[in-house]
Amino acid sequence: MKLSNIIGRFIMAIAMVGGLVFLSGCLDEIDFAKADAIDESIAIQGKVVKSNPSFIAITIRGVFNFEDVPRLLNAQDVTVEDESGNSVEIPTNADGIFYLEVPEDHSFKIDYGKSYKVNVTTFDGRSYSSSLEELFPAPTPESLSVERTQIEVQDVNGNNKLFDQLTYGISTPLKAPNSSENARLLWEMISTFKFTDSPESYGRRACFPTRTDEFNKTCYITSSPVSNYVTLNGPDLSIDRVDNFELLNADLNSNYAEGFYLSVLQQSLSPTAFAYWEQVGNVVSRTGSLFQAPAGKVITNLVNTADPKEDIFGYFYATEQTTRRIFVAPELASNPPLPCPSPPSESGQAANDCCNCTTAGDATTVRPTWWIN
Repeated sequence: MKLSNIIGRFIMAIAMVGGLVFLSGCLDEIDFAKADAIDESIAIQGKVVKSNPSFIAITIRGVFNFEDVPRLLNAQDVTVEDESGNSVEIPTNADGIFYLEVPEDHSFKIDYGKSYKVNVTTFDGRSYSSSLEELFPAPTPESLSVERTQIEVQDVNGNNKLFDQLTYGISTPLKAPNSSENARLLWEMISTFKFTDSPESYGRRACFPTRTDEFNKTCYITSSPVSNYVTLNGPDLSIDRVDNFELLNADLNSNYAEGFYLSVLQQSLSPTAFAYWEQVGNVVSRTGSLFQAPAGKVITNLVNTADPKEDIFGYFYATEQTTRRIFVAPELASNPPLPCPSPPSESGQAANDCCNCTTAGDATTVRPTWWIN
């Protein structure tokens, strides 16, 4: 698969749908059977995160249909408010992306037991608010592991064949310190891999308009697997920890050719936020995409304050978050071939990513501070 197509499958922090059918109250049900009648709905996805440092992140998108990835939308005003009415404005430096780092000495406090909501005003005058979401403490994961495993797959002729894969697992207590109940956990996964372009291998014409003297740039590309999150309902379990709990099975591919990190974000959820993410997982496992309409109904804790009947997508929640990372050396993935150079197209044009790796989705030439291999 071409690198740009892989990058195009990003879903980090852009989940637009989810929830359970039986929930009610402040959670509005959305009937996807009526999706064809939606001209342009709005999708708001965001969270208040207690971490080091703490931060608030919100993404706003316009949803026209379920065939294309929703486009990012700017907004006139985005604020986050706690249960006491204290609020903070969330700035943006790109359409649809709102982010604020909240250090400990900030006037707006992010802490356990407090509840938070988001308020959004669009440029066409629509106002949206979420319900308040409580921030619960999360246990700290102890380790993240990866190993080579095999999966048995039946081919078109009915023959069983074994294929190698990488299996990632996490070990963590389920109770947070000073907590009497297991946490409802969400694990989000983010891939970062090293990628070196090679425009000098193709020549100026094949890589036009890239300057072939700017060769062998090294990029660090962030992407996510399609099913990049896993939930675990701790209160339903009689155990107080999990060991090597399986998070992800990944195919061996060129992403591992020059070095690869998997980052796992462990988060605690409220009961309703857990229900949302559990349903998101069901949607993705069934369709392979967050932007295909699932059967049945899903929930959101967002509402148009002037028109409660408007269909809205997404969820806003509060969480504590801890990050664990693991490096995967090329040898563990059987030293897959480098993606570049690759054969040019029939017209003689080389792949954009191989001419200039910065065109490959979420790519940067700045090495992450935590990349130590």
